[in-house]
Amino acid sequence: MKKFMLLSFSIIFFGCIAFDPAKQNLEIHNFSDEAIYVYYTYYNEIQITPKLELFLYLPDRAPDESDLDSFCSPQYRVNAHTSSIIETGYSTNSKWIPFTNKDYVNFFFIKESTMRSNTWEKICKKQLYEKKVKYSYKELEKLHYRILYRP
Repeated sequence: MKKFMLLSFSIIFFGCIAFDPAKQNLEIHNFSDEAIYVYYTYYNEIQITPKLELFLYLPDRAPDESDLDSFCSPQYRVNAHTSSIIETGYSTNSKWIPFTNKDYVNFFFIKESTMRSNTWEKICKKQLYEKKVKYSYKELEKLHYRILYRP
C-alpha cells in the first residue's frame, strides 16, 4: 500500500505539466554589411524614450555581474548577415503584439555607424535612420513574424 501511495504521489507530483505561456518573438534578418539597431514604436518618428544604447564590446575587461553587456549584444541590435529575435514578453496567444492600443508597428532601422557617431538626442531630433517600414499586425502574421532588412 505504501508503494502504491508513493507511486501515485510521484505520478501526480512529477507528472503534472506546468502551463508556460508562449513567448512572443519577432525575427529580424539583416542582409546588410553592417550591424543595425531596430527601434519599434507606434509613433511616426523615433522618440527620445525608450533610448537605444550603442553596444560596446569590451574584450579587455573581465565581465562581472555589473558588466554583462560588455559581451552580450542587446536584442534590438542585429549583426551584419545574421538574424535576431525581439521578444515582447509572455502572452496566451501566439502573436507578436507589442502595442495593444494600435493595430500597427513602425520599425526604424539605424546603422551602427550612425549610433557610433551621433548622440541619441541628435538621432531623434534629425530622424537619422536608414529605413522605416510600417506593418499591421495582420501583415506581420502573414510574414510569419519575420522582417527582412535589405539596404
